[in-house]
Amino acid sequence: MSIIIHELDVLVKGTIDDMKRAANLFNKQQQTFIDRRLNVTIQGSKHKALPNPPKCGPNLPVPLSNGYWKDSLTHVPLMCRGQQWTREEAKKCLSDKHLYLYGDSTLNQIQKDLLYFLEQVNMSFQFVLFRAGDKRQGVVNMAFEADYIDKIQNCSNETPVFILNMCFHVSAWSTRAYLDRLFHTKQAVMRLLQRCPNAIVIIKLAHPRDVINIEKSVHSANYIYHDMNRMMRRVFDDIDVNYLDPWDLVLSHPSKSEVHMPEPVIRQEVYLMLSYICPEMVNDQDDDN
Repeated sequence: MSIIIHELDVLVKGTIDDMKRAANLFNKQQQTFIDRRLNVTIQGSKHKALPNPPKCGPNLPVPLSNGYWKDSLTHVPLMCRGQQWTREEAKKCLSDKHLYLYGDSTLNQIQKDLLYFLEQVNMSFQFVLFRAGDKRQGVVNMAFEADYIDKIQNCSNETPVFILNMCFHVSAWSTRAYLDRLFHTKQAVMRLLQRCPNAIVIIKLAHPRDVINIEKSVHSANYIYHDMNRMMRRVFDDIDVNYLDPWDLVLSHPSKSEVHMPEPVIRQEVYLMLSYICPEMVNDQDDDN
């Protein structure tokens, strides 16, 4: 065992040394240019430059870009038709639904913003199990995604909406273990759709983040999250699930890309989520979008 631990220490140290050398690929002058933000103003036109995207739903094609920011508060999605929801519209959308949120603190941000936005929502939240992190977590009444979904048996009185997030706290899992977890979750979703055909399932994908230090980049690099998104799409693509993809939404916002993004970004994620839950309530995008 001591030999294995020694070999792992050597492997980790070698990986860290390699990444430190890679970090010096750009000198200070080049890095200053890379970090500099460039503001580009595009003059308006009477002609509509982009086609009206389809209504939000499952099995949508992945566009070259998921959208753009009209300003620092308003995001225009391109993968499907979204809108800036009013409080009255959102309450009407969720009036006959129960939201079941399973995921990490980024999904908890959406829960808190929904409560702030609407004051009262029929909603339950379950933190992801088991997780890698820097804080202790109790395991009483905890469940994996499949167990959490299987607990919901009666859906005759309301429409169950599941928002699942399986990203940040499980990035250190091996590919095989992560895929095994995804397939168990997929089987639970398939069972849910059989007993509750009216159920809505939304998978919130990962978004890019600035790595805190070189050691964490070994298991929390943006390439890993991008690959996890690819695996989630590949596993769930043959069943009717929706993808809430905030990658471009976060990356193109003027603020720094972090795990916990500021409130304007979270609010736009909430609006996009509502567009998936109630696509029939979304109006056609205006010509000036």
